[in-house]
Amino acid sequence: MLMPNTDSASGISAGERIRQGFSAAPLRMGGDQRTVTLSIGVAVLAPADRLFSQLLQRADRAMYAAKNAGRDLVMADAMSGWESPGTASRE
Repeated sequence: MLMPNTDSASGISAGERIRQGFSAAPLRMGGDQRTVTLSIGVAVLAPADRLFSQLLQRADRAMYAAKNAGRDLVMADAMSGWESPGTASRE
């Protein structure tokens, strides 16, 4: 989901509301009820992002971090590796 003019905290809050909504509404399939969980990654457009795909890659990494941390979580990208011009560092 794209959310213009949204900071990381607001993105996490929106992701958490969506995650809780899915958890609170079991999915009915063929007479069975299934609990649906979501792992959500949040990324904010950074000055170093030159391509939209960079933003999507960071959101994807955050989503997989949420899955690896136990699933059914919302996690924000730490923006590691995406330095602003003039602040690059080598590790």
